[in-house]
Amino acid sequence: MMKYAFTFEDGKTLEFPVEEGVDTSSEAGLTDAPDWMELENYRCKECGIPAGERKTCPAILAIKPVIDSLDSHFSYEKVHLVFTRDDIRMETDISIQRALRSLIGFLLPFSSCPVMMKLRPMAYFHLPLGSKDHTAFRFIGMYLTAQYLRQRANLSSDWELEQLLDLFRKIHMVNRGLANRIRVAAKADATVNGIVLLDAFADSVEVQVEELLEEMKPFFSTYLSD
Repeated sequence: MMKYAFTFEDGKTLEFPVEEGVDTSSEAGLTDAPDWMELENYRCKECGIPAGERKTCPAILAIKPVIDSLDSHFSYEKVHLVFTRDDIRMETDISIQRALRSLIGFLLPFSSCPVMMKLRPMAYFHLPLGSKDHTAFRFIGMYLTAQYLRQRANLSSDWELEQLLDLFRKIHMVNRGLANRIRVAAKADATVNGIVLLDAFADSVEVQVEELLEEMKPFFSTYLSD
């Protein structure tokens, strides 16, 4: 069990627990959904979900509890954030906008979105509020591990990272689609800004992949000699 807890200045606390392996976008028990959540409205251009397979966009459904709970708050408000997982506990005082970036980035990979599912290994080893460098290291490491496992399974593998930029592009596509949906529903700006910040953060990692790899070289010096 992993959990985010937001405590506001008035003492109110909101908790967002996630069970590992549980689909955050399950439609079980869902009887109705507003137009801005329906899959066919604002569908991503390259959405891989077959028509008629489900009613709602899995990515937006995964973060609906966040929207319902926090859409009346503004991005500049402060919150005491606590993240717990088993015997691990991390906490800090931070803006809602930055806390949302971390929470949303955690929830989306556990959804059934075909794009965000690719990030699920990172979600299992989630690091709240990770810096650009931490995120880049984890992202590239995840991707290369996936290529090794694909090779072991006799599948094509991308050791030159050629398909990595395409994955970034699709992540941007999903984030933009989510922001468009949330703008229709949000009463304030915090959730939208969380998505925008998340997308900008991913973009900063993408643009600097080669540069970041060069910066990481000294850390791997023991591997770069015979």
